[in-house]
Amino acid sequence: MGTMNYSLAINSRVALSKSASLSRPAYSLGKQIAAAGHTALTPAGLSLAYQVARGAADKSGLSIGFSPAAGLRQHVNSLQLPTDVYDWLHFTGLGPSALLAELIQKSQALVLVGAVMANISELALASDASLPVGVLLDSEEQANNDLLQYLQSLPLEKQRHIVVHKDPKTLLDTVAKMLDEAYADLDQPALEQNNQFFGKLLKEVADVPEPAD
Repeated sequence: MGTMNYSLAINSRVALSKSASLSRPAYSLGKQIAAAGHTALTPAGLSLAYQVARGAADKSGLSIGFSPAAGLRQHVNSLQLPTDVYDWLHFTGLGPSALLAELIQKSQALVLVGAVMANISELALASDASLPVGVLLDSEEQANNDLLQYLQSLPLEKQRHIVVHKDPKTLLDTVAKMLDEAYADLDQPALEQNNQFFGKLLKEVADVPEPAD
């Protein structure tokens, strides 16, 4: 079975200004996501998740931003958050924790850009939802160590759902493979059969004459 297209929740606790060494890999990850046909779901803000969204947009991929604002006016005028790299903005009106919970709930996997102890909350959400987790490490910073030690302390069953790598393509390919295995029952014949059933149903509905006035 070939790789399906997935919605990937991307988050980073690293500010754009705090890790120059991880900025390019984050951008490359976005391009890789777009090239593979996946959708990047990111918080609309100024963390390195923005670089992922920018990479996806520059590769003409689908990028969806989750905003804490209740609407576009608040997003732009009050919160002064970006709009330029998103194909669509989902206005949640929620605080950071609830926003991340909804972001992860709408996805098939979680990818973290950078690794800090604050990521434990996202890891817990993904674990509760039985989602694969990818962690893109910074090749230069040492801030990863505490989180890596935490990951190594998890039960082996949970560790099997987590992949850690410094190369964006290797990371994404591994996460996609994990997802293909998880959704093996939804292979191409199964999808085609479902679409044929829907097409037949649609035709039957279309053939029903409209009621007279």
